[in-house]
Amino acid sequence: MYRPPTSSWRRGKTALHHMGGVAIDAGRFITKSGGVLDVDRHFHGAIGARTCGPGAGPRPATAEAKKLRALLCEIVGRRLFNVVLTPNYNEPHKNHFHLEVTAGVKWFLVN
Repeated sequence: MYRPPTSSWRRGKTALHHMGGVAIDAGRFITKSGGVLDVDRHFHGAIGARTCGPGAGPRPATAEAKKLRALLCEIVGRRLFNVVLTPNYNEPHKNHFHLEVTAGVKWFLVN
């Protein structure tokens, strides 16, 4: 979650993202029954594909993929985070969800 700022970060400047401790990368979720939903193995997305909403969905739509997508889209629907990046965003996010709270903004980014 928290990553120390780089040496080039100006002292006293408010850190954002992971450096500010307001973002987490979540790669695995444990269900109530003890099952594991693993983003790398179960998300079944594609860069540029819709994440939630009409026309969105995992391909293939396995049981685990549908559960993981339902969890993610509930998080998105509740607007718990301002920034939600998934494997649909880019290669560096292929194995996790980047979930971030950005203070002082009213916008939401989901990709």
